[in-house]
Amino acid sequence: MSPITKRTSRVAELAAEIQHHTSLLETYHKESGRPPLSFDTQTEPRTPYPAGVERSRAAAVEASTELAELLETPEVLVTQNQLLVSCEAVFHHFIYEFDVARKVPLIGDVSYFDLSTSIGVPEHAVKRMIKLAIANRIFCEARRGFVSHSAGSKVIAEHQCMRDYEGAYVEEIIPTSLYAINAMKKWPRADSVEQTGYVLSRQGDTAGDYWKDLGREPDRARRFAGMMQAFAQSDELKLAHVVDGFDWGVQGKAKVVDLGGSTGDTAFVLTERYPELSIVVQDSKSTLAGAKEQAGMDVTFMEHDFFDTQPVKNADIYFFRWIFHDWADGADTGTQVGGESSHYGCGVAAGWRPTKWDGNVRVFDVMMHALFAARERELDDWISIFAEADDRFVLEAVRQPEGSRLSLMEWKWSA
Repeated sequence: MSPITKRTSRVAELAAEIQHHTSLLETYHKESGRPPLSFDTQTEPRTPYPAGVERSRAAAVEASTELAELLETPEVLVTQNQLLVSCEAVFHHFIYEFDVARKVPLIGDVSYFDLSTSIGVPEHAVKRMIKLAIANRIFCEARRGFVSHSAGSKVIAEHQCMRDYEGAYVEEIIPTSLYAINAMKKWPRADSVEQTGYVLSRQGDTAGDYWKDLGREPDRARRFAGMMQAFAQSDELKLAHVVDGFDWGVQGKAKVVDLGGSTGDTAFVLTERYPELSIVVQDSKSTLAGAKEQAGMDVTFMEHDFFDTQPVKNADIYFFRWIFHDWADGADTGTQVGGESSHYGCGVAAGWRPTKWDGNVRVFDVMMHALFAARERELDDWISIFAEADDRFVLEAVRQPEGSRLSLMEWKWSA
């Protein structure tokens, strides 16, 4: 722990925490031979830190965020944050709509004039958007009048899932959020995916709800799957937490049903660690259109709506990852979650004071409501829902892997 006394101000406490934890990070980088942290594109992709070092990284981020906010006035926190969010959405939309990241060479740079010509947008407009992006660590201008990549823009250029995230963010999440309060006024007790900000934002151009729209629009369904892959890249949501959070090998050659498993990212990671597992990934037809089986891995795909009767009987584990939070409590009526053991990641309870960690959870809570009339639930909520479904569900354990935003709940069926 850092040497902090109660006599110091909060600013001094945070400064000491930052110095303590960043010193530990610097020492680790030097002793392990890792290059220093940098926004430079030549920096090697960062591999996961050991648990103790990861704690210091997260603590440094938390303290830095609080210190930056503490040093601002309340007025700036209110007004500046609103402006930043709205304008960030604009430059991200620009990058996505004109595929800007892939128009900038991975090595070297391109002039604003040539970039303008390649995308068919006036040079002054390109400069306006790119310079705001640069202010947010996306792209850089190493020499005047020329655009090159930063580490942030490079991942957009190189990874389809990051471009999918950009697209879903600007074309679905942002418009939906603008109608969230309208939906709240129209449907105060919304308990249906048809009573959402998303439905209002589409102004009649919808099949009835988000999921039905994905079913009729394959490109959007593929983009949604890519966005889920992008989320899994973050330290708080990485798939390693799923692998390490439960002893998947305890039952030997177990059969696992991964409900809502998208294109199999989780299943492939699990079978790579535990090749004796046999995993059936279930999802909608539109989502599975982008799924591919991999040689040497016992992972198969099955079209299935989890509100219908489960066709795979007597599996050892029925696994739900980040799925139930897409549905309102009312959607659970008349259905059961079955299997010898069901696992699901639940939201982290709020801390004693606002934190970046807690803020991330609350962002998803609002997003789930705007898109699906759903919510992020805490442990007491899950206990109530399972009890209402059937009192033969028994909560065996709740595990939160270190550094994970999600928890793993283990429910067993007691016949």
